[in-house]
This record gives sequence, C-alpha cells and structure tokens, in this order.
Amino acid sequence: MTLTHSVYKTESLGDAMQTFFQARTIGISIFIALAGGVFTPVLSLAFDSRIGIDPERNLPELIRTQQVWVETKRSGGVIHSNASAVLKNVDLSKLVDVTVAFDRHVEYEMPNFIAGAVLDCRPVSSNQDMMLAWIHMTSTGQSSRHYMDVRITKSFPASPPDKRAALVEYQLARPRPLFTRPNNSVYLDDSAFSRLDGSWYFEELPGGYVYVRYFVATIVDPGFPVPAALVTFVVRNEASKGVRQVIQRLARLAAVRH
Repeated sequence: MTLTHSVYKTESLGDAMQTFFQARTIGISIFIALAGGVFTPVLSLAFDSRIGIDPERNLPELIRTQQVWVETKRSGGVIHSNASAVLKNVDLSKLVDVTVAFDRHVEYEMPNFIAGAVLDCRPVSSNQDMMLAWIHMTSTGQSSRHYMDVRITKSFPASPPDKRAALVEYQLARPRPLFTRPNNSVYLDDSAFSRLDGSWYFEELPGGYVYVRYFVATIVDPGFPVPAALVTFVVRNEASKGVRQVIQRLARLAAVRH
C-alpha cells in the first residue's frame, strides 16, 4: 500500500504556548486511527525541546565575538548537543523557512546532507505547521536515511513584547509506512540513530540581532559493537564542527539584504 498523505493532530497554539513556558518537554497522546478501512497514522509526539535563551550563556560575549558556542555531553546512553549564537542582520521568518526547507538543503550546501524531501506539511493553527520530512545524511562516518516529524511554531511573543520568537521541533518518525517517490522507488528508512530529537529556538533581540539556540539528543546505532567513549568522541567532534557550519550557513541564507 502506498501512503500518499498523513493526518496530524496536536494541541492548540494557545495550549502549546502555555505548555512551552511551563515545561521543556511537551507530551502529546498516542493513538492510531483506522478510518473507512484506510490506515491513517496519527502521530505520537513527545518533543524534547529547549525553549528560551540559555541562561548559562553570556549574550554580550556572543554578540561581541559572533562565535557559535557548542557543548556536547553524554548522559547514560544519550548524547546531548547544545549550541547558542547571536546573529546580526538576519530575518527571523527567513531563518525558520530555510531551517525546514529540507528539500533544498543540498542546494543550500548544508554539511553532512545528501538528500531530503518534504513529504507532507499542513497547518494545525494559524501559527503552527506539522511537517513530515525524509532526510539522507552522514553521521559518525555512516549513512543515515530516516523520516522526521517536525513541528513549526512560526512566531510567538518574546521578551520584550515587541520582539518575536519562533520554534522548530523534530524527532524520528517511527514506525512509518514508507512513502513512494515519483519514480515508484521508496524513501528508505535505514537510520543510524535509535533516537534523534531536538529543537531550533530563535528569538529577536534589540539592536537587530537574533539569538539562535540549537539542541539535539541522539543515540547512535552503528549496527555493530562500538565502545561508548569512541562514539561520544566522534559525535562530539562532528557536532562541534557541523553545528557551527549549519548556523553560519543559516545566517547567510537568512541575511537581510540592504
């Protein structure tokens, strides 16, 4: 059976925004709908997000240096990467658009990116979209092909109230019936991760700056025994280099043209 579209259900934007500022992890109920004899997946979403400016970061220093701060740690079997940067002369809406334009990331020369497709994208409110994307990338020396659920909150009030913030959250979409390409081949699900979820948070700052916070939690599944310390070392090195390159690329793509 070829699946041609997905149906998404989520909480209202108002409820979501209230939840955003009450907790960092957002849970949504899990169930599968069978309607009219057609299998219709209703997504189970539990995004592990980081919302708001990282309180441990020194914003004046980030503004002064224009550097990307990245930290990667291992907790149990999960590797967490956290990054912050302050960009100048960029447009917040453009930042969101280029972040989720997975079908153009090869054109954008995103690091470690081989191919991508936006398989489904639909509004769930006036300010929030749900997307299903397929991504082919390299990670820790391996090729990974996987589906991603992506929730896009385009804009909500920041502090001060005349500024805006936006949020992109993502996670592996599993289990997932395979989508078919126009040539009748399928978008394979052959992931190098057993967990991959996180967020991009963007917030306007005074003086024409935009704060960017990136977070990802991963469990790498190389398919064969590898010492945990070696995996952490490789992921830390790749994350530090790759995240900096991605944020720098996003800054160029979302630059305000004068």
